[in-house]
Formats: sequence, C-alpha cells, structure tokens
Amino acid sequence: MKLQRIKIVVRPEEDFFGQVREAFSTVAKASRKGEKLPRSTPVLSFPSIKEMARTLTPKRLELLRLIRRNDPQSVRQLAALAGRDIKNVSTDLKVLENLGLVEAEERESPRQRKRPVSTFDRLDMEVYL
Repeated sequence: MKLQRIKIVVRPEEDFFGQVREAFSTVAKASRKGEKLPRSTPVLSFPSIKEMARTLTPKRLELLRLIRRNDPQSVRQLAALAGRDIKNVSTDLKVLENLGLVEAEERESPRQRKRPVSTFDRLDMEVYL
C-alpha cells in the first residue's frame, strides 16, 4: 500500500456542494472526451471547525500517530500503547475506519487479530473563513 496524504477541509456546506458539482462536471467532461483524470489528493470535508474537532479528537489523532510510529499488531496492542481501554480504542478505530483514515488489515487465519493500519502518512488542513 502506497502511503499518501489527505486534505482535511473545513468549509460551509454551500461551498462544499458547489465544489462537488464542479468535480462531477470535470469528471463528466473528461469522460465524454475520453481523457484520463489527474490523480488527486483525497479530501475529507467538514462543515465547521466544531464538527471537525468533534470527529478528529486528540485521542483519535494520537491513535493515528501510534499506528504510524509503532505498527501495532492488534487493537489490544494499540490500546496498551495508548494506555486506554480496548473498548474505547475499538470505538475510535471504527470512526477512523469510516473516515477512511485507518484500515483493519485481514490476517491469514480467522483466529489472528486484525491489525490496524494507517492509510495516510500526512494530514493537511484547510479552513475557509
């Protein structure tokens, strides 16, 4: 898996929907012309700083750091590294997985625990005022 960066954007909903319409228009034009689309940086968008802070909490960001720096082999090991309860770490990992920031790597045997893997090595943030 190639590591990459993700752009986190905080912008009002009306700006977000305008950007989505523009992106769809670009894709449609390229498709009609048979052109390839340029590779772009994935974007995670929030409607407000409050919503971003509620979702990307310091504890969740710390889990991302621990995964990148320590390569834990299980959620249990990650919880131990974080000094947190495994249930709370599992809940936070589900949120990060739903955002596309973490993957649960499957193992060869069903008895082996899934390994949390960070899909990005850098988070860039833009806040529109």
